[in-house]
Amino acid sequence: INIILNKISITPGSFALDCACGTGDISILLAQSGLNVDAFDISPDMLITAKEKTHNLGLHINYTLQDMCSFKSHNKYSFITCINDGVNYLTTLDDAKSFFNNCYLNMDSGAYLFFDISTEYKLQGLDGEFFAEESEEFAYLWFNEYDYKNHLLNMDLTFFTQVEDDMFKKTYETHIQKAYSKKEITSLLQNCGFSLVNIYSDISLKKPEDKSMRIHFLAQKK
Repeated sequence: INIILNKISITPGSFALDCACGTGDISILLAQSGLNVDAFDISPDMLITAKEKTHNLGLHINYTLQDMCSFKSHNKYSFITCINDGVNYLTTLDDAKSFFNNCYLNMDSGAYLFFDISTEYKLQGLDGEFFAEESEEFAYLWFNEYDYKNHLLNMDLTFFTQVEDDMFKKTYETHIQKAYSKKEITSLLQNCGFSLVNIYSDISLKKPEDKSMRIHFLAQKK
Protein backbone atom coordinates (compact mmCIF):
# COMPACT_ATOMS: atom_id res chain seq x y z
CA ILE A 1 0.00 0.00 0.00
CA ASN A 2 2.73 2.47 0.95
CA ILE A 3 4.57 1.84 -2.35
CA ILE A 4 1.40 2.58 -4.30
CA LEU A 5 0.64 5.69 -2.23
CA ASN A 6 4.11 7.00 -3.00
CA LYS A 7 3.70 6.32 -6.73
CA ILE A 8 0.41 8.19 -7.02
CA SER A 9 1.20 10.97 -4.53
CA ILE A 10 -1.99 10.99 -2.46
CA THR A 11 -2.02 14.14 -0.30
CA PRO A 12 -2.02 13.51 3.48
CA GLY A 13 -5.43 14.28 4.92
CA SER A 14 -7.24 13.06 1.79
CA PHE A 15 -10.23 10.77 2.18
CA ALA A 16 -9.73 7.05 1.55
CA LEU A 17 -12.20 4.16 1.56
CA ASP A 18 -11.29 0.55 2.31
CA CYS A 19 -13.92 -1.83 0.88
CA ALA A 20 -14.44 -5.34 2.33
CA CYS A 21 -11.99 -4.28 5.04
CA GLY A 22 -12.13 -7.51 7.06
CA THR A 23 -10.27 -7.08 10.34
CA GLY A 24 -8.92 -3.68 9.31
CA ASP A 25 -5.28 -4.32 8.42
CA ILE A 26 -5.35 -2.23 5.23
CA SER A 27 -7.60 0.41 6.82
CA ILE A 28 -5.05 0.83 9.61
CA LEU A 29 -2.16 1.15 7.14
CA LEU A 30 -4.07 3.88 5.30
CA ALA A 31 -4.77 5.75 8.54
CA GLN A 32 -1.11 5.44 9.60
CA SER A 33 -0.20 7.00 6.24
CA GLY A 34 -2.06 10.14 7.24
CA LEU A 35 -5.33 9.60 5.36
CA ASN A 36 -8.86 10.09 6.67
CA VAL A 37 -10.25 6.57 6.40
CA ASP A 38 -13.72 5.15 6.05
CA ALA A 39 -14.07 1.37 5.83
CA PHE A 40 -16.83 -1.19 5.55
CA ASP A 41 -17.41 -4.93 5.57
CA ILE A 42 -20.41 -7.24 5.40
CA SER A 43 -19.29 -9.24 8.46
CA PRO A 44 -20.20 -7.85 11.91
CA ASP A 45 -17.60 -10.10 13.57
CA MET A 46 -14.83 -8.79 11.30
CA LEU A 47 -15.81 -5.22 12.09
CA ILE A 48 -15.73 -5.84 15.84
CA THR A 49 -12.14 -7.08 15.54
CA ALA A 50 -11.20 -4.16 13.26
CA LYS A 51 -12.59 -1.62 15.72
CA GLU A 52 -10.71 -3.19 18.62
CA LYS A 53 -7.40 -3.19 16.74
CA THR A 54 -7.91 0.41 15.62
CA HIS A 55 -8.81 1.58 19.13
CA ASN A 56 -5.77 -0.17 20.62
CA LEU A 57 -3.54 1.73 18.19
CA GLY A 58 -5.11 5.07 19.06
CA LEU A 59 -6.37 5.62 15.52
CA HIS A 60 -9.74 6.83 14.23
CA ILE A 61 -11.42 4.98 11.36
CA ASN A 62 -15.11 5.16 10.53
CA TYR A 63 -16.25 1.52 10.18
CA THR A 64 -19.70 0.63 8.83
CA LEU A 65 -21.61 -2.55 7.99
CA GLN A 66 -22.25 -2.46 4.24
CA ASP A 67 -22.35 -4.53 1.06
CA MET A 68 -19.80 -3.98 -1.72
CA CYS A 69 -22.41 -3.64 -4.47
CA SER A 70 -24.58 -1.06 -2.74
CA PHE A 71 -22.38 0.86 -0.28
CA LYS A 72 -23.20 4.50 0.37
CA SER A 73 -21.08 7.37 1.65
CA HIS A 74 -21.35 11.10 2.30
CA ASN A 75 -17.70 11.56 1.30
CA LYS A 76 -15.89 11.66 -2.04
CA TYR A 77 -12.63 9.74 -2.03
CA SER A 78 -9.16 10.28 -3.47
CA PHE A 79 -8.23 6.63 -2.95
CA ILE A 80 -10.35 3.46 -2.73
CA THR A 81 -8.95 0.03 -1.90
CA CYS A 82 -10.30 -3.50 -1.91
CA ILE A 83 -7.62 -5.98 -0.90
CA ASN A 84 -7.50 -9.73 -0.15
CA ASP A 85 -10.00 -11.21 -2.60
CA GLY A 86 -12.93 -8.84 -2.06
CA VAL A 87 -13.63 -8.71 -5.81
CA ASN A 88 -13.43 -12.53 -6.07
CA TYR A 89 -16.42 -12.71 -3.72
CA LEU A 90 -18.48 -10.85 -6.33
CA THR A 91 -19.54 -13.97 -8.19
CA THR A 92 -21.21 -12.42 -11.25
CA LEU A 93 -20.05 -9.86 -13.80
CA ASP A 94 -23.09 -7.73 -12.93
CA ASP A 95 -22.08 -7.62 -9.26
CA ALA A 96 -18.51 -6.71 -10.14
CA LYS A 97 -19.75 -3.98 -12.47
CA SER A 98 -22.04 -2.64 -9.72
CA PHE A 99 -19.09 -2.44 -7.35
CA PHE A 100 -16.80 -0.64 -9.79
CA ASN A 101 -19.57 1.73 -10.82
CA ASN A 102 -20.34 2.50 -7.17
CA CYS A 103 -16.65 3.22 -6.55
CA TYR A 104 -16.61 5.57 -9.54
CA LEU A 105 -19.63 7.51 -8.27
CA ASN A 106 -18.03 7.97 -4.84
CA MET A 107 -14.64 9.20 -6.10
CA ASP A 108 -13.20 12.61 -6.87
CA SER A 109 -12.09 13.28 -10.43
CA GLY A 110 -8.56 11.89 -10.86
CA ALA A 111 -8.92 9.58 -7.84
CA TYR A 112 -7.41 6.09 -7.77
CA LEU A 113 -8.87 2.62 -7.23
CA PHE A 114 -6.48 -0.12 -6.07
CA PHE A 115 -7.64 -3.72 -5.66
CA ASP A 116 -6.54 -7.31 -6.10
CA ILE A 117 -7.88 -10.66 -7.27
CA SER A 118 -6.76 -14.22 -6.71
CA THR A 119 -6.06 -15.59 -10.17
CA GLU A 120 -7.74 -18.50 -11.90
CA TYR A 121 -4.40 -20.32 -11.72
CA LYS A 122 -4.50 -20.02 -7.92
CA LEU A 123 -8.18 -20.93 -7.50
CA GLN A 124 -7.97 -23.92 -9.84
CA GLY A 125 -4.95 -25.11 -7.90
CA LEU A 126 -7.11 -25.38 -4.78
CA ASP A 127 -9.51 -27.84 -6.42
CA GLY A 128 -9.77 -30.93 -4.22
CA GLU A 129 -7.46 -29.50 -1.58
CA PHE A 130 -8.30 -30.25 2.05
CA PHE A 131 -6.98 -28.35 5.06
CA ALA A 132 -7.41 -29.01 8.78
CA GLU A 133 -6.07 -27.55 12.00
CA GLU A 134 -6.79 -28.18 15.65
CA SER A 135 -5.86 -26.91 19.08
CA GLU A 136 -7.25 -27.62 22.53
CA GLU A 137 -10.00 -25.00 22.11
CA PHE A 138 -10.59 -24.81 18.36
CA ALA A 139 -10.46 -26.85 15.14
CA TYR A 140 -11.51 -26.46 11.53
CA LEU A 141 -11.94 -28.54 8.38
CA TRP A 142 -11.72 -26.85 4.97
CA PHE A 143 -12.55 -28.53 1.65
CA ASN A 144 -12.26 -26.87 -1.78
CA GLU A 145 -13.98 -27.75 -5.05
CA TYR A 146 -13.54 -25.79 -8.31
CA ASP A 147 -16.39 -25.45 -10.82
CA TYR A 148 -14.53 -25.25 -14.15
CA LYS A 149 -17.65 -24.42 -16.15
CA ASN A 150 -18.60 -21.34 -14.11
CA HIS A 151 -15.08 -20.48 -12.86
CA LEU A 152 -16.14 -20.68 -9.22
CA LEU A 153 -14.26 -22.04 -6.21
CA ASN A 154 -16.54 -23.47 -3.51
CA MET A 155 -14.98 -23.53 -0.05
CA ASP A 156 -16.80 -25.54 2.62
CA LEU A 157 -15.60 -24.91 6.17
CA THR A 158 -16.56 -26.63 9.41
CA PHE A 159 -15.55 -25.06 12.73
CA PHE A 160 -15.43 -26.65 16.19
CA THR A 161 -15.29 -24.07 19.00
CA GLN A 162 -15.03 -25.04 22.66
CA VAL A 163 -17.95 -23.76 24.75
CA GLU A 164 -17.33 -25.87 27.88
CA ASP A 165 -14.61 -28.25 29.08
CA ASP A 166 -15.81 -31.24 27.06
CA MET A 167 -18.28 -29.55 24.73
CA PHE A 168 -17.67 -27.99 21.31
CA LYS A 169 -19.99 -25.96 19.10
CA LYS A 170 -20.04 -27.04 15.45
CA THR A 171 -20.70 -24.40 12.79
CA TYR A 172 -20.56 -24.33 8.98
CA GLU A 173 -19.61 -21.72 6.42
CA THR A 174 -19.59 -21.83 2.63
CA HIS A 175 -17.50 -19.30 0.71
CA ILE A 176 -17.61 -18.90 -3.07
CA GLN A 177 -15.03 -17.02 -5.12
CA LYS A 178 -15.09 -16.32 -8.84
CA ALA A 179 -12.00 -16.43 -11.04
CA TYR A 180 -11.85 -13.34 -13.25
CA SER A 181 -9.46 -12.86 -16.15
CA LYS A 182 -7.39 -9.72 -16.65
CA LYS A 183 -9.44 -9.05 -19.79
CA GLU A 184 -12.75 -9.24 -17.92
CA ILE A 185 -11.58 -6.89 -15.16
CA THR A 186 -10.05 -4.42 -17.61
CA SER A 187 -13.24 -4.34 -19.67
CA LEU A 188 -15.41 -3.77 -16.59
CA LEU A 189 -13.20 -0.92 -15.40
CA GLN A 190 -13.29 0.78 -18.80
CA ASN A 191 -17.06 0.37 -19.07
CA CYS A 192 -17.44 2.13 -15.72
CA GLY A 193 -15.26 5.07 -16.83
CA PHE A 194 -11.89 4.13 -15.35
CA SER A 195 -8.55 4.18 -17.12
CA LEU A 196 -6.19 1.34 -16.23
CA VAL A 197 -2.93 2.72 -14.84
CA ASN A 198 -1.05 -0.52 -14.19
CA ILE A 199 -1.28 -4.20 -13.26
CA TYR A 200 1.04 -5.82 -10.72
CA SER A 201 1.76 -9.40 -9.67
CA ASP A 202 1.94 -11.10 -6.29
CA ILE A 203 2.40 -8.11 -3.97
CA SER A 204 5.17 -6.62 -6.09
CA LEU A 205 5.61 -4.13 -8.92
CA LYS A 206 6.32 -6.94 -11.38
CA LYS A 207 4.09 -7.69 -14.36
CA PRO A 208 1.68 -10.66 -14.01
CA GLU A 209 2.75 -14.01 -15.42
CA ASP A 210 0.80 -17.17 -16.29
CA LYS A 211 1.46 -18.62 -12.84
CA SER A 212 0.87 -15.45 -10.80
CA MET A 213 -1.22 -16.22 -7.73
CA ARG A 214 -2.54 -12.70 -7.22
CA ILE A 215 -2.93 -9.66 -9.45
CA HIS A 216 -3.25 -6.03 -8.29
CA PHE A 217 -5.00 -3.43 -10.43
CA LEU A 218 -4.46 0.32 -10.22
CA ALA A 219 -7.11 2.35 -12.03
CA GLN A 220 -7.95 6.06 -12.14
CA LYS A 221 -11.21 7.93 -12.52
CA LYS A 222 -11.01 9.96 -15.73
